[in-house]
Amino acid sequence: MKRILCLFCAAALLVSCTVKEDRMPCPAYIHPMVSEFPDDGNVLVTVKMEGRLIYQEIVTREEFENPDYEIMVPRGYLDVAVTTGVDRMVLKSADVLSTDRVSEADKLSSYNQQFYVTKEKENVVAKPEKQFTRVYFDILGESPEFEMTVGGDWAGMNAFTMEPVRGPYSVDITRDMIVNGEYVFVMARQGDYTLKLFINEPGKAFRTIELGELIRTAGYQIDTPVLADVHVTIDLTRGLIFVKVGDWGEIVTFNIVTI
Repeated sequence: MKRILCLFCAAALLVSCTVKEDRMPCPAYIHPMVSEFPDDGNVLVTVKMEGRLIYQEIVTREEFENPDYEIMVPRGYLDVAVTTGVDRMVLKSADVLSTDRVSEADKLSSYNQQFYVTKEKENVVAKPEKQFTRVYFDILGESPEFEMTVGGDWAGMNAFTMEPVRGPYSVDITRDMIVNGEYVFVMARQGDYTLKLFINEPGKAFRTIELGELIRTAGYQIDTPVLADVHVTIDLTRGLIFVKVGDWGEIVTFNIVTI
């Protein structure tokens, strides 16, 4: 409906324009594109003018990369946001992408920029930055009954500002997440370090581990423009947890009993 209104308003502007008149009120067309796609998935495109929503749609990557894909907009200062990697997460409001609270996040990469549009046609080249973290879990001494869950308070992201959005989530780390021998969990940008890891081992007490504090101690930062990945090795036999941020970070060791 919003898109129909946008097209109607733009059509009205077009009818009122003549060759001799000032062409600034006439509509323009922007063609958004991405210099390099970080991951697969759909693309969310949002356009605003002075805080007012002009256009918003989730399109497939194929539709987005079509040379004929363009958006009719008013001329002037426009705020354009492009988010790639949209899959399971859905729009909860005009700007907020969120999980269903029991699923891992999408591999979102986002870009936003203000443009001053004066030409009839403008290309908008987006360079999305990584807004998710892959948490790799390597479990040593795991039994078939071993269970693990990750829980937190930030389940979404504002696709326009790239800020985290509060919302509880609890995701079971299951064997279908195993890639090359490690569990791989995709986490949205967090607003704090309250992330928790729940471990249930047969014959042992249920454990709650302050995973957010561990990764912060190891050097993980929630407010960097591009989020790093995290490697967590849990040695159940020795009761130790090893955490490394990124591929070149220092390995920090924690004792499960004392955390």
